Amino acid sequence: MLPVLGLLSCDDDAKPDPEQGGCGIVLNLVGMVSPWQPNVETKGVDMPWQESIFLWGDGTFVKHYVKEGVEENAKGTYTYVTQDEIDYVELTFNDPKSPLVEACGAEPGKVLIKIDSATRFTSGAWTPCDGPSLIYEKKVANCED
Repeated sequence: MLPVLGLLSCDDDAKPDPEQGGCGIVLNLVGMVSPWQPNVETKGVDMPWQESIFLWGDGTFVKHYVKEGVEENAKGTYTYVTQDEIDYVELTFNDPKSPLVEACGAEPGKVLIKIDSATRFTSGAWTPCDGPSLIYEKKVANCED
């Protein structure tokens, strides 16, 4: 997976790009898969909530979450890591007890999001406690976002 890491290493895609007006990247939640129905993907407005994760060029992130008209945000830092030859974005939340952490991992406040391709990312951090796998699509984030 080194070609994908090459696209993302050193936060290259998360740095401001004056030609495109970008300040980072945004991971938009586009689908989720229940561990009880692994062949069924829920998408778009059919998902029980919407979320976006903004990865800024300075190594910080903001997670924006909307459910039933209620909006919440959580902040933290991120880094790119490789575990067992798989590339991830590792989020570390400022508040490890935030309900937006959405993980059942051993390290409170940390979430790994797998880099599947240059535009597709997935998180199975919730599946150990029967939560859905989350599917994200990467886009360039503008300063105004």
